[in-house]
Amino acid sequence: CHEQDQSPLFSVIPAEVRNEIFAYALVDFEDTSKQYETGTYYTRPNYTAPRKSETALLRTCQRIYREAWFRPWTSAEHAFYLTADERRPAKVTAVESMQPTLDLIHSVHGKVEIDSVRVFPQMYALEPGHRLSSILDMNNFHPRIITITVRHGDWWHWENDKDLSMRAQWVNECRFPDSVREIRMELESLERKKGQVDSISSKMVDRWQFTRKDGKRMSAKGNTTKVDRWSGSSTFDGKRWIRDESEEKPELLDYYVLTVTFRPTKEVVADP
Repeated sequence: CHEQDQSPLFSVIPAEVRNEIFAYALVDFEDTSKQYETGTYYTRPNYTAPRKSETALLRTCQRIYREAWFRPWTSAEHAFYLTADERRPAKVTAVESMQPTLDLIHSVHGKVEIDSVRVFPQMYALEPGHRLSSILDMNNFHPRIITITVRHGDWWHWENDKDLSMRAQWVNECRFPDSVREIRMELESLERKKGQVDSISSKMVDRWQFTRKDGKRMSAKGNTTKVDRWSGSSTFDGKRWIRDESEEKPELLDYYVLTVTFRPTKEVVADP
């Protein structure tokens, strides 16, 4: 292909900066022409529709394509759903479909890091640890940020309004890729259960440490937590949860979302 050396994009701008430009231009976004229905378990902020990337840039010249063909993929947030079928969209990312793409990118470019991965797990799928490990153990898998989002409908016995609980067995058993800089635990429940979410997050900060495959520990101590709020439909799969609606907002549920961020510490441990 023509090297396009007459273009400042290639003759003036350093490759590292050019790489950032391509990553920004090819980042994914919600395809609002294919909106999800509001009354689902999975419709939420930033996930109101399937995500896509605009790839017209890759068709402008062969050199851009050669340098950035994989960017729409590595710049996207890849979402895994460890849930029952009705708790996830019809088309989702799976280990079996992702692994061949990871292998292809590695064969051409070597180690390439993915910006962001998100996991939506129900408790029955998260707590044993093996289903999350099947994602973390993929070959050539190098994410920078992994977010684990526990939604209101993912907690044990939320239908019966039981107190929130999460066992930590999986924290001790799962090993995260060496590339991970942040692990974000995003805890969502009803606004009226704010105190329970805060209590669980405090225990995470005080007691939890994740471990990467290189033995590096990841802790939340010293990191600030982040709080978000949003309101969504009180109807899931045709059933309206009047019990959980606020008096001021009929047919809506008010959500409280707290994010605890874990980052690498200086501590390194060796697996037995």
